[in-house]
Amino acid sequence: LAQLDFYGYLQTVDKDFKKIGGLCYDQISAGLLQADQLLQSEEGRERLTNLFKITPPLSAYDEITALDKDTFFSYLISPFEESAQYSLPPNAKLCETFTSKGDTYDPLEAFKLLKGMPLRMNINFTDSLNEMNGIEYEGDIGLRLWFYQTCAEFGYFQSSNRGSNVFGQTQSSNVFIEYCVQLFGINADQIQKNIESTNQFYGERDYYEGTNVVFAHGSQDPWSFLTKKDDPKHSSVVIVEVERGYHCSDISINCLGELGDSALCSANMQQIQTVTLENMKRWIDPAYPVPDRVDISDHVGQRPQTNPNVISSLQSNVNAPVTIKLRAERAIDAPKHSRKIDFSKWNKFTGKGRKGLLPPPVSFSAQETGDYGPEWIVQTWDHFNPNEERTFKQRWFHNYKFGSADGPNFLMIGGEGPEDDSWVRVESVDWMKNAKAVGANAYILEHRYYGASKLGTNDLQYLTSAQMLYDVATFIRTQQVQFNRTGPWITFGGSYPGALAAWSREWFPELILGAVGSSGPVLAKNDFYEYLEVVEDVIKRQSQLCYDRTAEAFNSLNQLSQSPEGRATIQEKFDLEPAWTDDPKATTDPLDLNNVFSALYGLYQGTVQYNSVDWSDVADLCATIENATVADSLDTLSDLRFKMYGKEPLSSDYDADLQYYIDMKDHVDGHDGKYDDGDLSGILWTWQTCNEFGYYQTTDYGDGIFGTPVPVNYFVIMCEKVFGIGMDQIESGVAQSNYQYGGRNRFKTTNVVLPNGDGDPWHALGIVERGNMDESVVPILIPGTSHCADMYGDAKGDPQELTQARKTIAENIKKWLGAMAEPATTTASVPTTTSTAAPSATLLVPFIAFVFSML
Repeated sequence: LAQLDFYGYLQTVDKDFKKIGGLCYDQISAGLLQADQLLQSEEGRERLTNLFKITPPLSAYDEITALDKDTFFSYLISPFEESAQYSLPPNAKLCETFTSKGDTYDPLEAFKLLKGMPLRMNINFTDSLNEMNGIEYEGDIGLRLWFYQTCAEFGYFQSSNRGSNVFGQTQSSNVFIEYCVQLFGINADQIQKNIESTNQFYGERDYYEGTNVVFAHGSQDPWSFLTKKDDPKHSSVVIVEVERGYHCSDISINCLGELGDSALCSANMQQIQTVTLENMKRWIDPAYPVPDRVDISDHVGQRPQTNPNVISSLQSNVNAPVTIKLRAERAIDAPKHSRKIDFSKWNKFTGKGRKGLLPPPVSFSAQETGDYGPEWIVQTWDHFNPNEERTFKQRWFHNYKFGSADGPNFLMIGGEGPEDDSWVRVESVDWMKNAKAVGANAYILEHRYYGASKLGTNDLQYLTSAQMLYDVATFIRTQQVQFNRTGPWITFGGSYPGALAAWSREWFPELILGAVGSSGPVLAKNDFYEYLEVVEDVIKRQSQLCYDRTAEAFNSLNQLSQSPEGRATIQEKFDLEPAWTDDPKATTDPLDLNNVFSALYGLYQGTVQYNSVDWSDVADLCATIENATVADSLDTLSDLRFKMYGKEPLSSDYDADLQYYIDMKDHVDGHDGKYDDGDLSGILWTWQTCNEFGYYQTTDYGDGIFGTPVPVNYFVIMCEKVFGIGMDQIESGVAQSNYQYGGRNRFKTTNVVLPNGDGDPWHALGIVERGNMDESVVPILIPGTSHCADMYGDAKGDPQELTQARKTIAENIKKWLGAMAEPATTTASVPTTTSTAAPSATLLVPFIAFVFSML
């Protein structure tokens, strides 16, 4: 398996030394923590310089970058990596040396006792880069060649991004990515593309098609994390594990025959080498023919069929009352939570504003009056349990003004927040204009757990996209049977519900004729670094000066954060709580630094994501940053902070912010009024990201204008502390989501329009080119527009490309409905893609612009 962020390497090293435990394990963590704290002051840096003979001395640095820090910590961690991978020396022997001075010895001094620790260190990343890039390079040429292969094919970047661990936040993928950029011109997007190509070509772990192979791995080998450990697709593929084996230990010593080295051979090793030899004999024996490869079939993009009653259950609920009371009644005088965090502008943990990823339309007219609901439908808690008897009430709204009993039906799928009647009430929004044009009934179904559609439990295991898709299917079947809505159904959604709309057509084509999924992130991805790449791109498109001054401001922040005096300056300019002081003994936890930086670049995230079609929001942000009357770019960033976030102090306490969510987790049942529905949507969406999607907006893409202050580990630890979900579980959930829906490359359905704006950071996870999909799958990439721009009403300043996108959506809807009543024609009557170029005065010639990683 090729993988960019190879967090499993240090995870395995961690596990290897955790088995030994005791003083050795504790001393690793204590020493690295002490080194991090010493880097935060001039006095501390002087001590590190003297202790490890750092040349040039740290006092000579104008700025110690995150890449320099990664380089320094790599020296300290290297002996443990070598011990785990090659057993040089064995783990126990290394720990014996490391702890030989006893538990009162300075843990940082103990690192000097380890074999392999250099007599002198140069931690300067630029020096290392220049050395490797020079034509007179005197190092290991093989190392430089292998580095190129990692950039061009595999990744394999060994980070400590796995939540709480003995190595802390000392190793990021950024240092490796920056090597790729500077040495070979291969950026993070291209690295990821190369990795995907490698996995697709070779089949990675799950789709390996080869035969006559023995996969042997050592139980303590960090590289075993990426090998194939189970599920062989053919009987000639054999998987074995060497107990306490290190890297390639099964081929490093001979345990068979007279030449065998019995002193190094265990019974397990002898058995594995015997099995390997027997298999090789079988491979060359014509009596045992095998195919060169096997064909692997799977169920990618297909709805799960866990029991025979799932499909039939879609016909239930026909006797549900039209109107029923909400199960979870609230106490009117319930006490409020004592500490309320203001996430009204931008929530750094969820990557969205308080209104969710899709803000509702806000304009109403006198004509937009009438009965729009709410109504209620009884849904089952768990659609995949044939014995499930528990039910909940799910809220929905409607507008029957343009429709009829046997006419078309438009269903907007609710997302990660409370719903109201605005999307069916405001007739000027695009989908309602289309409803009027084709005579459709319009509905919006609130997402389970959100708003009033609570299950009455704090158990979040039933909050999944798959359960919601079955809610959608059950809703449609109930409407068909109970209300005789026999006309065709088309689903709609924006942002996460945009993905749900696309997936609903994929999973239930017998119920749903087509779908319009606006700005839908159909690819789940843990480390969503592409988000901030798009933010950077938008800022640069607006103004090079804005881009440069932003980079200057965040670079200044990084420099100031490295000393107590500098942190006091940050406190003065940005008003943090708890306050940072100039106390020379004060240090700052890396997660608290992450917290502050994340909140400050959040100013840009919300602005870019919800930028108006005339770009006035980004222009306004840049006007503040470019203010010529303010000389220091850091001061303009401070002005922006108070302009957008107000006078409330900015939180510098990561644990306190997480505690707010930890406390809230026990109140999602809605039985009390401590938190309103808007607050609760934050913890609910956070659960979905930890459990299914990731979507974590990091700076793990090399050295950008925001620097490299927030690794994915910031979010992994959030999942770990709030829900007990670690890195492996997050990665597993992401993989499961991409398997059950097909991700971006294996999405399999028809009759779907997928609009995205190229100024929307979320388009980086959407489908913007058709590839090998059916011609009725219509990606639209709209230049200059932001999140879900196509969904709102026409405005005077709309660019032509946005107007054309709405036209293409309408034409495809009419095409789908027309195909039900008329014989299919051999020639498409409407465009199936739109161009990213401006249309001509007569007709926009359709084509799909290939955009890698959605930049």
